[in-house]
Amino acid sequence: MRVVIADDVLKSQMQAYLALHRRHVCEIAEDRQRVMTLAGEFVPEVILLAVGFDSHGQNGDWGELVRELRQIAPHCRVIAIADVDTDPRASDAQALGVCAVLKRPLRQQKLLELIDSASK
Repeated sequence: MRVVIADDVLKSQMQAYLALHRRHVCEIAEDRQRVMTLAGEFVPEVILLAVGFDSHGQNGDWGELVRELRQIAPHCRVIAIADVDTDPRASDAQALGVCAVLKRPLRQQKLLELIDSASK
């Protein structure tokens, strides 16, 4: 399965874990432009997108980023990764088309379960 990781905090660890344990092919998105490019060209089944990812970038609206990803890759499942329960962007995520929200600290087994269920 193809997975894009758009999370500034745990990207390397997630990539290594997913590749090792489930043989997923992972790409890292360092910024908004890269995640958009990968959504269109890499054609991932899953995008792991940190809530607030690149929110300080040129177009800082996280909700708008999710909407744009859903347009570019409507077949792709977006899983949000949130730092806290109280972040209003996390509570709005499912209304934006996100299939699940994972809270930090991430449990690796839960991450694998969500990715596997997103591919079905």
